[in-house]
Amino acid sequence: THIINPKTLLPIEVSSKNICSATVHAKSCVIADALATAATAFPDALQAHAWAEQLQEEESTFEFWLVTRSDIID
Repeated sequence: THIINPKTLLPIEVSSKNICSATVHAKSCVIADALATAATAFPDALQAHAWAEQLQEEESTFEFWLVTRSDIID
């Protein structure tokens, strides 16, 4: 992966519980790209979804589509 874990400074670990695909709709492409990248850096989908919901409460124009590997396989 090309996403770096900001705590370890190593590539994020790929697992069935973290986000493998993040799509974000925002007012600008730069913001959408930054938020999508940030969503993939969370260690598990529950944390990523909670973070996305909090951001949507603050900015109602944000839309998130977050997918884990287990969403695809199941």
